Amino acid sequence: MSDAPTNDWQSLSRSAKHIGNFGEGLVIYSLIRAGYEVATVDHVGADLIAERAGKRFAISVKSRLYRAGSVESRGVLIAPGDIEKLESFAARFQLKPLFAHVCSIVDDKVIHLVMFPIEIVSEVMSNVQSGFRKDIRHLIDDPRIHYCFWSEGALAEHDFIVSSDPPAQSKG
Repeated sequence: MSDAPTNDWQSLSRSAKHIGNFGEGLVIYSLIRAGYEVATVDHVGADLIAERAGKRFAISVKSRLYRAGSVESRGVLIAPGDIEKLESFAARFQLKPLFAHVCSIVDDKVIHLVMFPIEIVSEVMSNVQSGFRKDIRHLIDDPRIHYCFWSEGALAEHDFIVSSDPPAQSKG
């Protein structure tokens, strides 16, 4: 075994954690904009609790980044264990369970957010060996699904290199 350092920085990266935190933040933003009071929870099965007008929800948030050139399908996948954990948490605290998925597609320069009650999963998604799956583009037109998106993020194109020279002053 070699003592030479490896270039496998991705195995040491916290990118997945940051993408997850970003997804939760985006869901929180969307809920606040819709008039909900939101709390984050660190519990098995749910990431957020939201309330508005006496209606209370437990929300599980999943986030996914499709990097440039990715040939993967733009699928939303919900594992059976995730459904069971969310339903258990929601029942314990008398909340309605919701599933939220944030999907960032670099090639399309768009971030999608879908959110829906867990009770309609089997109606809107296909049952596959690993759970329930559906291409996000096929979920966005269903009126039972909350959908919003953000596009054309210019931040990704900025290199953040700062010149040591002050900007030139215009004369006149």
